Amino acid sequence: MIRLGGYRRFQPDCNSLCLNNFGGSRFRENDKIGEIQEIPASAGIDIRNCTINDEALLLIYCLYVFRGLQFWGMKEYYVYMLTNTFRNVLYIGFTNNIRRRVYEHKRKLVNGFTSKYNCTKLVWYEKFTDVYLAIAREKQLKTWQRSWKNNSVEMLNPNWHDIAADWFVKSTE
Repeated sequence: MIRLGGYRRFQPDCNSLCLNNFGGSRFRENDKIGEIQEIPASAGIDIRNCTINDEALLLIYCLYVFRGLQFWGMKEYYVYMLTNTFRNVLYIGFTNNIRRRVYEHKRKLVNGFTSKYNCTKLVWYEKFTDVYLAIAREKQLKTWQRSWKNNSVEMLNPNWHDIAADWFVKSTE
């Protein structure tokens, strides 16, 4: 997230940084949700005026965007699905620490749906670096039909094995 003049601004993708700064205009999101205001392109990175160091940083940023590298304290967010032993219940959740959250579900440290219906098997998850995309994905999955969710799990985990089965095993040493 980049701040310009006190307004929140969407984190730009590599194409907008590398290709679209030769003129025209850019947009920013006002503090009022949904209101978009136009700002000049010079507020972004203009690669015509970059020094060698600026170009190197720009290249690193482009690699970060394309490869999903994690540096400068970027956070990770996860959308995940848990099920019970009989696979007749699915729980969809969102967290910033998948290991901690699955541990809480497995040990039933959180009272609620997963402890009531014994959802302890992690069968599917996706990783995000943008919290808004992760929340949107969780909401999208919660509106899906059960068969679509089953297909999504079976594409990555055909036998519905517990992905986190060996995450919390004590070592024998």
